[in-house]
Amino acid sequence: MVCLIKLFCARLLTPVGLPLFLSRLFQEFLGHYHFKSKTLQDEFSPEGSCKAAMFALFVKEELESWPEQNTRRRSWLTIPEAYENCRHPWMREALKDGFSKWHENKISTGEAFPDQD
Repeated sequence: MVCLIKLFCARLLTPVGLPLFLSRLFQEFLGHYHFKSKTLQDEFSPEGSCKAAMFALFVKEELESWPEQNTRRRSWLTIPEAYENCRHPWMREALKDGFSKWHENKISTGEAFPDQD
């Protein structure tokens, strides 16, 4: 049995001070990425197989203060910096094969990004 980890915007954006409504402005599915989790091993999945769904999100606003700011750190990175800071190989794969290719395709086709005002 494979557990599906969905990257809910409420869980990922709100804790780092990004308003929840941002997720509806601009999101594109980048793909599924498989990985193993020691914390999710059980009798149904002894190998801890998991699947993450990754999305590109356009951030239009960031909050100065947010509920979990004392326990979570927010930082903005370039793609190479983010790649170097990934904790797991599947995260690097998602960044390289998912986001980077998606971003290059957006630029090469001249497809517009949302207004940034």
